[in-house]
Amino acid sequence: TASEKEKAEKQLLTTVENISNLASELSSRFEKEKFFHDWLCTNVTYNLDGTDNVFTAYGALINGVAVCEGYARAMQLLCDNVGIPCTVIYGSSRNVDHMWNIINPGDGWYHLDVTWDDDEQYNYARHGYFNLTNGQILQDHVIFDVVQEGKFYVGNDKFNVYLYDCNIENYNYFLKNKLIFSENMTNNANLIIDADNKGQKSLEVFYDGNDHKAFLMQVNIELVRLGYDMWISDYAYLGGSLVMWW
Repeated sequence: TASEKEKAEKQLLTTVENISNLASELSSRFEKEKFFHDWLCTNVTYNLDGTDNVFTAYGALINGVAVCEGYARAMQLLCDNVGIPCTVIYGSSRNVDHMWNIINPGDGWYHLDVTWDDDEQYNYARHGYFNLTNGQILQDHVIFDVVQEGKFYVGNDKFNVYLYDCNIENYNYFLKNKLIFSENMTNNANLIIDADNKGQKSLEVFYDGNDHKAFLMQVNIELVRLGYDMWISDYAYLGGSLVMWW
């Protein structure tokens, strides 16, 4: 009804304003983007429960339940509220239709997939799909073509109305925070030591290798060699994001 619609709109806008206020002390677009991203990963559960709300920002922000479209539209709504350019993009992943965001955190456009960063198995907000280039996102995503002028479309055709070119890396989460594992084991161990000194018991880095278990064994050996009583006891890998616990 009209009154129910009005009540829902007010509830949604109030929630958006409250979340935005939590991010108000953050100075940069990048920091606010990360805050919104992490908030959604922490407070929304992916679930196709049979209602229309899971496809909406309302489902994500009010009910805490959404599918990819709900995540993407919630992210867009939050960013719009604080002046961060952000839109949605249509495509597929793992042969299933999918939606995510394209965002400008300060120096150009990037792909942002909040849904895939919501690691509910480990209750962890990942950043493996936080500000990627076209080339990076296309490793496991498909982007639908942009609509072509003069082409006739029918109801089940899939396309994007407009696409921004995402070809820079400066605001990639791992590059910007210098959280990248390399072949230099001392540098890798120092990343963990720095995190432990800050009171952390886990760390997320970018690693594009294959044999994660063998690689982390080398990191553990380096930690011992450096004289630290620490040991990586568990890890999880997804889309270049390697999370370690010690």
